[in-house]
Amino acid sequence: MRTPTRNLTLLLGLLLAALPAHAQSPNTSAIAVVVLDQQGGVVPAAGVTVTNTATGATRTASTGDDGAAAFAALPLTGSYVVTIDKPGFAGEERRDIGLRAGE
Repeated sequence: MRTPTRNLTLLLGLLLAALPAHAQSPNTSAIAVVVLDQQGGVVPAAGVTVTNTATGATRTASTGDDGAAAFAALPLTGSYVVTIDKPGFAGEERRDIGLRAGE
């Protein structure tokens, strides 16, 4: 019997959410994620991976109790892929995320 999976929604507020500007250098930026389920509830302990497509460098984090995870000081070179994974949920992936200095 097939186990149903629930969908995750990756909410990034236009995919990027600015972290405080003082935390960034002129050559870096940040990505902040909030993971929600289909009903709009936050999803804690979801695995989040950010991959730089130019370098292949990855960073991983788990969402907190508020469903949020943040990645600061990301190089501006290349675009990024954000992947969300949590057992019992269908995974989510967003590609071609470009960053600008100070965001």
